[in-house]
Amino acid sequence: RALVTISFGGLLTTTLTQVDAVTSVTPLVHLAQNQYIGTYEQLTAPYGGLVGLLMGTYGGAIGESISFAIIIAMIYLVVRRIIDWRIPAFYLGTVFFMTWIVGAMNGVAGIWYPLFHLLSGGILFGAAFMATDLVTSPVSRKGKVFFGMALGILTVIIRLLGNYPEGVFFSILIMNLFKPVIDRGFMGRMNLPLKRGEICFWLVSFLIVIGIAVLIGIMI
Repeated sequence: RALVTISFGGLLTTTLTQVDAVTSVTPLVHLAQNQYIGTYEQLTAPYGGLVGLLMGTYGGAIGESISFAIIIAMIYLVVRRIIDWRIPAFYLGTVFFMTWIVGAMNGVAGIWYPLFHLLSGGILFGAAFMATDLVTSPVSRKGKVFFGMALGILTVIIRLLGNYPEGVFFSILIMNLFKPVIDRGFMGRMNLPLKRGEICFWLVSFLIVIGIAVLIGIMI
């Protein structure tokens, strides 16, 4: 998908004249057209508000728009311990926190703006089914936390500053490359108490998240 998107993006958006279908702007493309900031009515009204985004009553890639079903599936997978909760929780939490900062810096009050980001595009699908892949995700618990945070940072950067309105699968592919490095750095520390150096590491990581969010808020 990444290869086709990068190399043949124009062909993907070419109008097919012999197909009986209705096309419309996706929520993230609509967000980009509004310079990434707008009122609740501007950004969500064409899609039935947050409820419409949750129920998936809008156009999008196959599977990714039915947010409520993906959330139920994610909860089921976590409860059955098929996937670890840390990656999706810190992935979605980082995106929520960063977009909330970006929105607040640009006069968008409330939590609807970060919820708009979570319910739009493929972030829920990626967090539930792609980022949690057992082969390409870290093994250690702390490694999973770092992995999820890094995914959130990259997704927000690509989504709000990049040339593509969506950054989920690019973020996952990039972080998959660092899976061995993350495992090597966190292996053996799964159940050990945090040491002073690790506390500083996580504190710096948290400050980096805030700093990048503030920088994006200024740039857009």
